[in-house]
Amino acid sequence: MTESISFPTQGELVTYAFKIFGLLPTKYDRDSDFRDKAKTFQKLLSRLKDEEGQLTKNFEKALKTFDERLSKHIDDQQTRFVIQGVLANLYREYNQTLIEEGTNRSKIDTLLYFLSTRAISTLVEAVTFQSLLRHRLSGEDLVPHLDMFLVDTTDEGEPTWPLTKVIRWIYSEMNCSQVQFHAPRRSQAAENPALEQNLENAGNWVRDQAFPSLPSLLANFQSSLALHEGDREIPKSLTTSMVLSLTLARVSTAVFKDIQRVYGERSLKKMTECVRLYFTAIADEVKEFKGEIRQQCKQDDLTQLPTAVWESACGHYFQFFQSKNQEALVTLQRLCSADPDNPFKPIVIQTLAHKLGRYQVITRMDQMVFSAAWFPSDGFQDLLDLGFRLKNDPQTSEADVDRFEQKLSAAGMTEQLAWLGPWLRAVCLYRTERFADAFEYSEKAYALGKYRAGRNQYLLVNLYMELCAKNNRRLKFKKALDWANYAGIKVRWIRSEEQTQETIDVAFEFFRVANYVTH
Repeated sequence: MTESISFPTQGELVTYAFKIFGLLPTKYDRDSDFRDKAKTFQKLLSRLKDEEGQLTKNFEKALKTFDERLSKHIDDQQTRFVIQGVLANLYREYNQTLIEEGTNRSKIDTLLYFLSTRAISTLVEAVTFQSLLRHRLSGEDLVPHLDMFLVDTTDEGEPTWPLTKVIRWIYSEMNCSQVQFHAPRRSQAAENPALEQNLENAGNWVRDQAFPSLPSLLANFQSSLALHEGDREIPKSLTTSMVLSLTLARVSTAVFKDIQRVYGERSLKKMTECVRLYFTAIADEVKEFKGEIRQQCKQDDLTQLPTAVWESACGHYFQFFQSKNQEALVTLQRLCSADPDNPFKPIVIQTLAHKLGRYQVITRMDQMVFSAAWFPSDGFQDLLDLGFRLKNDPQTSEADVDRFEQKLSAAGMTEQLAWLGPWLRAVCLYRTERFADAFEYSEKAYALGKYRAGRNQYLLVNLYMELCAKNNRRLKFKKALDWANYAGIKVRWIRSEEQTQETIDVAFEFFRVANYVTH
């Protein structure tokens, strides 16, 4: 039950990335070698989700496999770099949130908090700047195509998914109907039933009666498009963008469907509007940047700039952009402190947006408003503060811990702070040098604190590893180190060291003889 309160595990996020891209093996897969290894890879993902085995090694294998799988379907390396860059930015933001912020809510609610406060703005910035760096897009280049990858919802709540939009766009570009595109020679269906199957599958996808894997989706449209070669002129824009458009539509449709299923129509609509607003606002930023570069370099066609010059300009601009984000956040926080009841007066916000940019102000305002709605109750904060006062007090006894856990139970906070009681008891036992008993409670606190204790995870992990050493539990010591590396949490004595067996042994010995519990 207690496991329901946490951030999603990193293994769950990696598995989800394979799911939304549709990169798990199917019978349509071009990569027959991967099909043969499908069960092994599925087992690897399962172990990663359950945090079993060598986490860091399995994580790296999964990322490598993702890149290999994606390259089977998207030939353009620059496009793959953009996609991978966006995913890397989202992962870093998640990881930073995980190790800085705790949670007292369910995994589903915690994910909603991350989506609302961090993920959407990170996605918009990552897509914009990764595309800008790789393809030198202008701010206005992305916006006209944006609606094709967002869900439309009627007043009655009926959605039109991005995949449906892109498929219809392909038919429009080819100036033909669905039947004409997939089965132009229907009379030959008896000799080639694949034509009818492609037509039937596409119809199901458009009507949202089925959802394809990426290999089956691309195989259908590539084979159907090939039927028209030699008979008519195929728009160049279609041949160059069809694969990417179908891929992105498949991804966005999968994500939006999950948002609708888990959080409902209202959240789906709100997030869609948020994405649209953020992309429109950031386009103004990029347009201004491109104008300044044209003026400074006296070059209208920025594709003619040397790569080194362009990359340097993008790097400096991104730093400037991030500094404006930070200044907007600090200024808005100061406004809240000065007037908590009415901090965001229209005239003040308008002036700030004029100075720093509309994107910076609206995204940081949204972040603050969303975060405020998720603040823990006063009762939760009071008990958390009490727990840390007890932890830091050398006079705290096990009887004090008993009374603290009784208070948690009376306040209905046992689930939310499940990791704190065992931690306090481990510290008490440690101070009396009952290291074997302290190890058992620290192991429980470590397990329960994962993905929920925020910045406190650093002390939890280090105490647990110290007690592993004091009890000569080398295997569990190494497993805890592996998880710390996997989660991005530093460990004493080997923070910046290359993690050879020798450095791990040295750290184990230091932990065995050291005393950090009062630190």
